[in-house]
Amino acid sequence: MKRNKKSSAYKNEPFLKQKRTRECFYRGYFYFQEKKMSRAQKFFTYFIWISFFVSPLRAEESIQVQGYAEREVKPDMAEWTSRFNVESAHYAKIPELLETAQKLILKFLENSTVPQSAVQFSPPTVHKVYDKKGGVMATQNFQVRIKDIDKITQLAHGSFKLLEKGVKIDPEGVSYYLTTTSQIQKELFPEAFEDAHAKAETLAKGAGRKLGKTLKIIEESEEKLHPLGRVMASKLSPTDTSGVFKNVSVRITVTFALE
Repeated sequence: MKRNKKSSAYKNEPFLKQKRTRECFYRGYFYFQEKKMSRAQKFFTYFIWISFFVSPLRAEESIQVQGYAEREVKPDMAEWTSRFNVESAHYAKIPELLETAQKLILKFLENSTVPQSAVQFSPPTVHKVYDKKGGVMATQNFQVRIKDIDKITQLAHGSFKLLEKGVKIDPEGVSYYLTTTSQIQKELFPEAFEDAHAKAETLAKGAGRKLGKTLKIIEESEEKLHPLGRVMASKLSPTDTSGVFKNVSVRITVTFALE
C-alpha cells in the first residue's frame, strides 16, 4: 500500500508543484498588502513578485521537441568545372591560343549534344613563366551545367580526348544540385510533425500528463540551391552514378501544450 501511495504522489507531482507555487504566490501577495508602502513601491514589488512565479507556471504547461524527416533523392542538375591553359613566348599570341582551345572544347561538347548556352567561360588569368624557357601562360576556367546527370558524368570522364587534340585540360570535378529542394521539403513537413508529435506524446505520457494543442512550430531547414555533393573527375565512373544520391532533410521544433 505504501508503494501505491508513493506512486500516486509521484504521478501527481506536477499538479502538486503548481498548487504549492500558487499558495506561495498568494501568501506573498497578502504579505505585501499589509506592508506600509507607497503605490509606486507596491506596483514595482508586485511586478517582480508576479514575474518570479509566472515563468515556472508557464514552463510546466508546455513541452518542446524536435521532429525530423528525410528522403533519398537523385540530383536533377550537375555542373562540371574544369580549366585549361595555353603557353606562348609572347603576350600577343595568347588571345589566339585561347580562342583555338575554346573552339575545340565547344566542338567536343557539341558532339555530345551539349548546347553552347550551357557552357560558360570565365575571364582568363595571364602570368609570366619563370623557368629556363620563360614566356607567358594563360589559364581559363569553364563550367558546363546541364540536367542530364549521366551525360555530364560521361563528359568529365571522357575529357582526356581533348588532350589528344592539344588542349591542356585539367578536369576538376562535378557538383550535383537539386532544384526541387523546396517542394520536397514541403512534402516532408507532415512526416517531421508526426515524428515530433510521437516524441512529445511519449514524454507527456511518461510524466503522467496528456498532450494538448500545438502552440508553436519553428522551421530549421534551408531552401537555398546548394551542391548536394561533389565528386572529383578522377573518381567518376562513366556508367555508375548511384553514388550521387543524397538525402534531403527537414528539421522542425514544435511546442505542445500539456493538460
